[in-house]
Amino acid sequence: MRPLHKALLLLEIVICFGPMLILLGAGLIVIPVSIMSLAEGEFGGLPLLAIILGGGLGMTSLIALTLKILDPNLSTLSPRKIQLFMSCGVLSILGFAFVVGRGGISWQAIFFVLPLFASAHLLYLGRSYVLRKNG
Repeated sequence: MRPLHKALLLLEIVICFGPMLILLGAGLIVIPVSIMSLAEGEFGGLPLLAIILGGGLGMTSLIALTLKILDPNLSTLSPRKIQLFMSCGVLSILGFAFVVGRGGISWQAIFFVLPLFASAHLLYLGRSYVLRKNG
C-alpha cells in the first residue's frame, strides 16, 4: 500500500471513528455507577455496560485490522476474533443508536452511519485475511 493510501486510510478512521471513540471514553466514566446498580439488583445499567463492552471490543478489532491492512506481515488478532469483535462493535453502535434515537432520526445519525460504512470498507480492504476459509 502506498504511503498516500495509508495516510488516507488513517484519516478515514479518525474522521469516522473519532466521535465514537470520544463517546466510548465518556461511557467509561459511568461504568462504576452501572456496576453499583447491578450490585443493588437494578438491571437498568446492563444495556449500557453491554454497549461499552461491545464498543471496546469493536475498537480492538478496528486497531488489529488496521494494523494488518497497513502491514500484512504483522501478527495481530486471529481472523475469527476480528470477525467476532467487529460484530460486537457493530451491534454496540446499533444499540447505542437505538437508545439515543428513540425520538426519531436527526442529523446526529451521521455519527452512527459513518463507522458502519468505515467498518465495511475496512472489512473489504482486509478481506483476504479476515474472510479466509481456514481462519
